[in-house]
Amino acid sequence: MTNSFLFSLFPFLTGLFVIYTSSKYSKNNPESVGISASIVSPLSLLFALFASLIFTEVWTKTSKINALLMEQATSLRALKRMTEPLGENSIYFSTAVKNYIDKIKEQEKSDLVLKTSKDETYRKKTFSKDTYKELYTLAMDTSKFKGNIALQTAFYTNLEALRHAWFERKELRKSRVLPEKIYVLFIFGLLTQIAIAFSHLEYRKSNMIAVILFSVTFAIALFILNITESPYLDSHFIGTDVLNDVL
Repeated sequence: MTNSFLFSLFPFLTGLFVIYTSSKYSKNNPESVGISASIVSPLSLLFALFASLIFTEVWTKTSKINALLMEQATSLRALKRMTEPLGENSIYFSTAVKNYIDKIKEQEKSDLVLKTSKDETYRKKTFSKDTYKELYTLAMDTSKFKGNIALQTAFYTNLEALRHAWFERKELRKSRVLPEKIYVLFIFGLLTQIAIAFSHLEYRKSNMIAVILFSVTFAIALFILNITESPYLDSHFIGTDVLNDVL
């Protein structure tokens, strides 16, 4: 949260600088009338358009992450339900599914240390080979399926779908918006602040209020973008409680 707060201070800093610069320019050039206010519209439109594109990218990624967790839950439910007719052998599969869910929950907690840990430490905690060892061991044991090859094949297919959804979700949670896109957003925001401040310089107080209002909007947008795009916060993700419905 602290980083998000500091990140959103940038519009206020640039806004104050622009207000100070325009005010000094107006005092040194008392006959100056500034630039046409019409220039503000296209710049603010560019800022709004680019900001909306970035937010769309982030929210689409978040929706995909949520959908992948649901895919895992669906595959786990299939693994458990399809093996229930195996009688006493079904306990092996039920236990394996429960153990997997416990490991996934622990890994989700380990994701919170990604922010302060080196990549190698993160990999050791979240990409353990033991995550799927028990399930793959069962998938290769024909005796546990009582010779039912079709059931064993279906089990392995769902297990592969589960692993794919898990890996893709992990990778998406690590991905971030390209810094270049944030830089462009900053540039458009700064240009809009300058255009507002230098439009009709004779009305300095009005322009000052307009710059401040835009800076507040700019800061809120950056703050929401940062906390939404962060892979370390679970508030906007589906919680792992959805996996409890499998059991």
